[in-house]
Amino acid sequence: ALVGLTVLLVVVNSIRMALMSRSDEIEIMRLVGASDAFVRWPFIFEGLLVGLLGALVTLGLLSLAAAPISQLATTIAGQVPVGFGDRLSSQVAAVVMTAGLGLGGFGAWLSVRAYLRP
Repeated sequence: ALVGLTVLLVVVNSIRMALMSRSDEIEIMRLVGASDAFVRWPFIFEGLLVGLLGALVTLGLLSLAAAPISQLATTIAGQVPVGFGDRLSSQVAAVVMTAGLGLGGFGAWLSVRAYLRP
């Protein structure tokens, strides 16, 4: 839960910085009649991309660390079965990817919603 909250705060902060750096462009778009959804979606896609890239980096690090952690756990536990192998399962990858996309999209939505509020 703490890692998820940290990821959410990082995404919210990075999207907020992107919003602030593009505030002039957003103001011009709103002056010519752009809807809130038209302004919102690029930032939500950016949040999804940040979440996806974070999940891919996490999966890469987990796949590199799975074998050493498995050996260490087997050494510590002795004859007790540890329960995970040398590779990550597709279920773990799916959960990590879904969590990354969800946290990225939700964080971007929160940030844009707060910025576009009248």
